[in-house]
Amino acid sequence: MIDRLVGAHVHLCEPGEFSAKGGATLVKELAARLAAGGTRPYAFPSGGSNPLGTWGYVHAVFELSKQLEASGLALDRLYFACGSGGTAAGLALGVHWSGLGAAGCELVGIGVDDTPEIFYDKIDGIYRELGIVPNLVASSRELLRLEQCIGDGYAQATEAELRFLVETARATGVVLDPVYTGKGALGMANDLVTRPVGRACFFHTGGLLGVYEKADCLAPLLAGGWGAF
Repeated sequence: MIDRLVGAHVHLCEPGEFSAKGGATLVKELAARLAAGGTRPYAFPSGGSNPLGTWGYVHAVFELSKQLEASGLALDRLYFACGSGGTAAGLALGVHWSGLGAAGCELVGIGVDDTPEIFYDKIDGIYRELGIVPNLVASSRELLRLEQCIGDGYAQATEAELRFLVETARATGVVLDPVYTGKGALGMANDLVTRPVGRACFFHTGGLLGVYEKADCLAPLLAGGWGAF
């Protein structure tokens, strides 16, 4: 509904096509058909995890660095949810190039999909597309730490994860989603219990609309109001 609300034309695939071909192949095929029809499509992978998308997060870290400098604050650790690798690639470069890493800021990605090893390979693949490995950085393994927090599976939310979403929203007014930021923030909270630091920051990457898909699962946790907690 939201896609159509902003004017997007949604192209649907046949049952079994996605599992048979994969999203990247389907997007390339669609782009080729659109180009043959006279349009100029721009194809990008899941999560926008390509070289262009990476630069957005590089700039985001430089913006954060300026805000920290202006406020006189130091940051010990920066967390984010890692789902396709693009956010990780950009944040890692940003922390490295901005000087935050040299100042002692550790970058920690909370994996909500694949294993850390798969993500490291994805990130290095993006760096190779950018032409910066091994020229400017050696590998993603030297730039960030990745922790697994997939739980019951990708987009599968446990009651504990959903309860954390509700508690966070009521305590802070910040809405997390059950697929990415919810698992990421919970992973951060658990990591800070075992590895406490003076000041940590969570990079919220959106996903609000994902909450609605779990409405039925959230309903029992909301029924009792504050008394439920």
